[in-house]
Amino acid sequence: MQNTASKKKTPFPVYLFVIYFVFYSGQAIYYTYNNVFLSQNGLSESAIGLVGSLSTALLLLVQPLWGMLTDRARYKNRVAALTMLLTAFASICMYLFSAPWWLIMCVIGINLVFTPSLTLQDSCALEITEGTDWDFGNVRLGGTLGYMLFAVIVGSVLKNYRTAYLIFAVTSLLTGLMVWKLKMKPQARVTEGKKEKAPKADFKAIFRNKALLCLIAYNIAYSVTMTFSRYFSIYYTRELGATSFMLGLCTTVNCVLEVPCFWFAGKIEKKIGVMNTLSFAAFTLIAKYVLLALVRNPWAVVFVHVIGGCTYPLFHYCILNQINENVPVNMRATSQSTCAMLSSILSSIVFAPIAGMCSDVLGGAVTLLVGAAVMGVSTVLFRLVYTRTTKQANTLSA
Repeated sequence: MQNTASKKKTPFPVYLFVIYFVFYSGQAIYYTYNNVFLSQNGLSESAIGLVGSLSTALLLLVQPLWGMLTDRARYKNRVAALTMLLTAFASICMYLFSAPWWLIMCVIGINLVFTPSLTLQDSCALEITEGTDWDFGNVRLGGTLGYMLFAVIVGSVLKNYRTAYLIFAVTSLLTGLMVWKLKMKPQARVTEGKKEKAPKADFKAIFRNKALLCLIAYNIAYSVTMTFSRYFSIYYTRELGATSFMLGLCTTVNCVLEVPCFWFAGKIEKKIGVMNTLSFAAFTLIAKYVLLALVRNPWAVVFVHVIGGCTYPLFHYCILNQINENVPVNMRATSQSTCAMLSSILSSIVFAPIAGMCSDVLGGAVTLLVGAAVMGVSTVLFRLVYTRTTKQANTLSA
């Protein structure tokens, strides 16, 4: 009887699943309609890219601080909740006025608090699911379902793109309150005299793992590639005549394959290895970009989006899981935030303006082909370097 009780399966973390559902419902609305709204209010693709670069430059100062603050906090979920509550406030500010300078300030404000919240929430979820019968991908599936459903629901009824920010504020507020109430164990402390302090971070542990560094570099290349599709919604609505409903439907269709990919991500990685998993994800992204560049029918574009559903969940799961397995506990949030920061440096600061200029000069279709080429070259280099790195590590351990 005791053996049967000890083998009882851990209950599924429904509360955490719901948090992801609500949070990514709002994210779907923001990412789907933000650039279109900015474009309609007088900002060109180049200007939107420059705003993204400026906000990311400021984020470089903030993102690592959020990560270190989370790792040193008594309860890391409180820091994650704070970023979500600040996101709700910034979204309300964007909803109130439409002057270009005000919109620019609000976009920067949202990026400074919303982008870190993505990583910090994942860090909390990884810690909660660790040692249970459930994988991080199982819980993260809630975000995919929320993203998929809300994009098409809101797209079918949305008449004014400004309303999207009000909805985004409500979902961010609800998520912040729910994350604040998460039951998490207090983080370990080191006692020095009468004071308790967080253990010191050993950054050398990250840089000693060359295979992990290679994965982080490839994740950065993926982020850079995604930059080249940042302005597709503008091209899709302006040149192909897509409606807000079609935009939302594209997001929903893109999430169809995310559902099984997030649920089985852990099993896929164990079966074929992290290198082949990421290479397959990259191939689906390349195929999606090429087809989007060639297809001119707005309804056909909707169905093309289903191809890219494997990319994000596999990249997202693999990089977070590898950091979680190879980095000390007291440095996980910092490492994840640093990885996100490095991705932002090249994708938003360096390549966002380049992609914006490409879209202005070459058009949306050619810009997608450039992105596909970047991903293709990066994949070949990744496979060569990662194979060599892992062989060297295996030789040394033997």
